[in-house]
Parts: sequence; structure tokens; C-alpha cells
Amino acid sequence: PDLDIMEFPAQTFFSFFRNHGMLEFRKRPTWQTVVGGSHSYIKAFQNRFSGRILLNSSIRSVHRSSQSAAVHLSDGSTMSFDRIVFATHADQALGLLESPSDAENRLLGEWRYHKNRVVLHSDPTVLPRNRKLWASWNYYRSLTTTEQSRVPITYYMNKLQGLKGVHHYFVTLNRSEEIDSTKVIYETEYLHPVFTARAIATQEEIALMNGENSSYFCGSYMGYGFHEDAVKSSVAVAKQLGCDSWPSVS
Repeated sequence: PDLDIMEFPAQTFFSFFRNHGMLEFRKRPTWQTVVGGSHSYIKAFQNRFSGRILLNSSIRSVHRSSQSAAVHLSDGSTMSFDRIVFATHADQALGLLESPSDAENRLLGEWRYHKNRVVLHSDPTVLPRNRKLWASWNYYRSLTTTEQSRVPITYYMNKLQGLKGVHHYFVTLNRSEEIDSTKVIYETEYLHPVFTARAIATQEEIALMNGENSSYFCGSYMGYGFHEDAVKSSVAVAKQLGCDSWPSVS
């Protein structure tokens, strides 16, 4: 909701804008896009990963000790590992732990998530009539928007991902009722982390906590909420586990 932005630390806000070149009116950086979108790097990981990938394997709980971790699945089976990495939302990781430590309860429990309705579509009426005003990210506020309303945003995918062609594609959050149903391609719901001063303050402590009880935590909440932040935090965990094969990227 709009009200939550008042809990977002100004230092983090301006740091994000500075790092992404958004405070510059001239000489703005050229943004890079992944060819094929996020699906392509998920596929690349699957092709290079030598271990087993178990899909649709619902986990009931995780029991840990200083030497191992036991994963209890919903089908009644149990899988044992030397170490376990929780690459999930913070609240999901906490919910899986059979006996979370005081530190895990305090740090992971500080994170809240908001559910957003997401629609992929081709209806241009969600953006201004003047196409020169179409940005990669577009925020919409109506006269009826309240502080408790979910934030309505539209991503212009052609510009954001460098899509070519005559068709325009958009991803709109929390405004599905205004979209022409005949132009809807896909609908889903996502959970996004709510960044508050108290939540952001846990990031460094969570990183320091990694390794205790054979457990490691990573995810987009360890940065600014983007895929890049999730990958960056996972690389840090991999290095802690002795895998340092990725070169640093400036």
C-alpha cells in the first residue's frame, strides 16, 4: 500500500536511485536486458546443474542440527543433507523451520510481504495516450486511490526488455479490473517484500548468521527485491560453502 512508503528509509531510496543512475539527467547508463527474459537464465541453470532438481515437492518442515538438516516432505518422505540453503522469501523460510533460533525468529520475522495481482496483457489504455510518456515503469494514482490501496504499476515490456515488433506488451500490477479482458495473456499473483527500516537493518545480520545450524539464507530481500539481488546473495552463500567460481562483476 501507499502508506508503507513512509516506512521506506530515505537513505536506501536514494542509494537505489544513485546506483541505477536515476539521479542523472544526462549521461544516464545504458540498461542491459537478458535475451529471452528470466526464463532463459533459469533454463541455463538447469542445463548446467549436475544435481537433481525436484519440482512440485512440497516441504512440510525442516529439522536441523549443527551437523545436518532433514527435509520432511508432504508425502511423508524425508531427505537428509549436510547443509541447507533457504532460497525463499524470509517468512517462508521461517515457516519451514521446526525449531527456529531466537535470532532467526527476530531477523526473518521482521519481513512482511504484500500480495500483488499481476496481469500480462496488450491493452495500451493503462498508459497515457501520448506514447512519448511511456516509461519502463509507470505508476498510476487515481482520485480514489487511498493510502491503504495497493500500488498500481505498469511495466512497458517492449522498452524494459528491448522487445521488437508492432505489438505492445504490458505487465500491470493491481489494476486488473480496468484491463480489456480480451487482451489478457496471463494472470497470476506475486508476493513482494515490504522494505522498512527495521527489515533492512536485518540484512547484514542475516548474512552473518548464515552457517549456523547448517543453514543459509538468501533471496531478493537481501538487496532491493530484484532478481539480481537474489542472485547476488546466493553467490555470497555459495562462496561461504566453498564455491567461488563466479568472477566478480563491477
